[in-house]
Amino acid sequence: MILNEDTFTVYAAKHYDMKKAASVDEFYDDLKRFIYLRRLLKKYYGGGELSERLILNHIIVIFNLFD
Repeated sequence: MILNEDTFTVYAAKHYDMKKAASVDEFYDDLKRFIYLRRLLKKYYGGGELSERLILNHIIVIFNLFD
């Protein structure tokens, strides 16, 4: 499977731990963590402030929810 913007949601759903989610809305809320993490990293690389704990927190949650 070639991973791009169109297939990302399917790939994420395949590797999502459904035991920890109560609904499809929670799945999409967890997917938003990738977007927020990317935004934090872009802000840092653009010369902004580094929020180490916030970035690490999102990475830990992502690794716990997705295989």
